[in-house]
Amino acid sequence: MDTTHTVAHDPPQSDVALLERVAAGDLRALWELSVRHSISLRALAFGILHDPVDAELVVQATFREVRYEAARFDLAHFPVFGWLEELTRAGALQRSRVPPEGAHPLL
Repeated sequence: MDTTHTVAHDPPQSDVALLERVAAGDLRALWELSVRHSISLRALAFGILHDPVDAELVVQATFREVRYEAARFDLAHFPVFGWLEELTRAGALQRSRVPPEGAHPLL
């Protein structure tokens, strides 16, 4: 009796194809982009913020923005990963300017 199983896997889709699916409302495609790029984006955010929790929050915000802005993405300006990096960098820089809770501004 043969107990081996063959599992067919679809080849990975390009970032552009995934982003097109996200623009059409496909949350699985958003998840696939997230799985593919979250580690690199978290490292980028951590390099700016030096806080793993803040870095994770920035990456989550990046993918929320991707979900709602995917249809407006323009491949002529950025490759998909470049756009994700730019969103993450901007989010991390913005978060770095927010004073920590309980901090008092200098007078």
